[in-house]
Amino acid sequence: MNNKIKILMIALQHCANDDRIYYKEAQSLISNGYSVSYLLLTDKEGHIKDMSGRILNKKKERIFFLDGIKIIGIQPPTNVLGTLLNKVFLGKFQQEIISAILKENSNIYHAHEPISLRIAIKAAKFTNKKVIYDSHESWVGGTIKEQLIKIKYLKKIKYLITVNKGILKNLSQGANFTYTEIIYNCSLPALFPFNNDPLKINTPIVLVHEGALSFNRGLKNMLSALLLLRTQNPDIKLKIIGDSPKKEMDYISKFILDNGLEGNISQMGWVQYEDVSKNLKNCDIGLILYSPTTNNLFSTSNKLFNYIASDLAIVSVDLPETKKILSPLNNSIIVENDKSIKIAEAITELIKNPKLLLEKKIASRTAYQKYNWLVEEKKLLNFYKTVLTD
Repeated sequence: MNNKIKILMIALQHCANDDRIYYKEAQSLISNGYSVSYLLLTDKEGHIKDMSGRILNKKKERIFFLDGIKIIGIQPPTNVLGTLLNKVFLGKFQQEIISAILKENSNIYHAHEPISLRIAIKAAKFTNKKVIYDSHESWVGGTIKEQLIKIKYLKKIKYLITVNKGILKNLSQGANFTYTEIIYNCSLPALFPFNNDPLKINTPIVLVHEGALSFNRGLKNMLSALLLLRTQNPDIKLKIIGDSPKKEMDYISKFILDNGLEGNISQMGWVQYEDVSKNLKNCDIGLILYSPTTNNLFSTSNKLFNYIASDLAIVSVDLPETKKILSPLNNSIIVENDKSIKIAEAITELIKNPKLLLEKKIASRTAYQKYNWLVEEKKLLNFYKTVLTD
């Protein structure tokens, strides 16, 4: 263990079992001989939770192991003064994080958000360790704090990982990276197995939205489109996999009740990442209906790759980074805007033409040979080798 290269993942705005950090990157590194620790924040009571809110350290342990990963929890300040100072990067808490990083004596700090990048660079001043920044989301339209970090720290990044070409282009403006790599957040074959069984179409057709569903992710237009579709397809199904904020949950419940959609919509609630695949398995059309907000325009959603891994046809609104991936695959229909009538028309085209729908599903199965984590893992490992030898 002492001879292994030690990696410290720093993610102060992600949970312990984030799918990219925990299931993919950390596990891939461990499987290939690295030692991985993961520094993250506890809640104010000292608990570390997974994405579903399940407590992983019931005794409030600050350090414990989870599937070979050393989890290190840092409790945020609970008093008013400490909270205010932390908002402007001051106070005892900032020093506690740096001390925890230094104590790990890692070879590489792998930061996953702007705030984590800042603290990793601060710690590296004491250790001269290498810092990798993993940009899951674009900083275009980010918070004021993120913009200030970008101004001060972007030029200090040497090693950059991003999730799409748009983010790379944006972050490259005014930066001077030594090495960069685009590593898509593709599905993990261990949890989304390759499937060779004959493909089929459900009767009635099953639409699905996987992931957190909020107003800016197309909630209202999705439900309105379903209402339009039901006039010609009374038994059509919509499966919602994932949670929503309270306002959205209230809106969904009222919409279902007001329009008599109890038999058309099933809500699965939050599903553990290990169980997402089996919940997508018997669906037909995956929906990506994000509103064209600044962040959404530059994002590449995880559901895109989960739909591909689940042999689904895809109906997506016209989002630049999503379109770059989908257009060559022939597995989707991309609508010109997020209006419900356009969404309903695209879905109707697939319903009325089962042959086309089956072709789209087959195209996703083919695409999974290219867009899966085994392919992206090779990029990650090669990137690490390059950084370590630089």
